[in-house]
Amino acid sequence: MVSITDYHVHKDAEGKTKIYLHLSGDLAPQVSSTSGKTYLRPLKAQVFAAIDEEHAEQLIGVSIKGTIKRIEVDPYEVVNQKTGEIHVYKHRNVYINSKNETEE
Repeated sequence: MVSITDYHVHKDAEGKTKIYLHLSGDLAPQVSSTSGKTYLRPLKAQVFAAIDEEHAEQLIGVSIKGTIKRIEVDPYEVVNQKTGEIHVYKHRNVYINSKNETEE
């Protein structure tokens, strides 16, 4: 089971509004790159939802069947908008529904 924790509204280049739900799943151990200590953090993912914003807001807190899985991908960069730091990632979290189908 995963929980819907939030949503965000995105406008594409054509001005169309899209809703993405934020999902939170099981805890996964991670090792700190600075201290080397292990800590736990929830696996999180975002999925497109063909719903309106009002419905998305009502879904916060609802649990749905499925899991979130970390998959390896080609390295990509993400810029932290606050600090300007560039982070390189080699993985992505994806939602897997109850039928074992990946939602990307």
